[in-house]
Amino acid sequence: MGYIDTYYGRTLVSDRVRPALSGRDEAETVIVGGGLAGISVALELARAGQSVVVLEAARVGFGASGRNGGICSPAFAADPEAIAARTGPDTARALHKELRRLFRRLG
Repeated sequence: MGYIDTYYGRTLVSDRVRPALSGRDEAETVIVGGGLAGISVALELARAGQSVVVLEAARVGFGASGRNGGICSPAFAADPEAIAARTGPDTARALHKELRRLFRRLG
């Protein structure tokens, strides 16, 4: 299954087709979905030493992650005051700090 004609599809570094799942495989964690969120979680878990399997119905980045023009940033969809109101100021600061730490590792 090829990618649709998008900027992302035209600028792929590798268009390698991965084999379909067959037989049995074992892992500590199974990630369902090879979009931005699934691949990011799989990468962090693998860096932490876990064995990870990613299951994707089409191709990595095939769905919305490979078609949107959005960005990925260390921010939440709600403003900081709304997050602090729900979680408390200390937890809101800790969440923001953790997001920044993760994005530095991914960058």
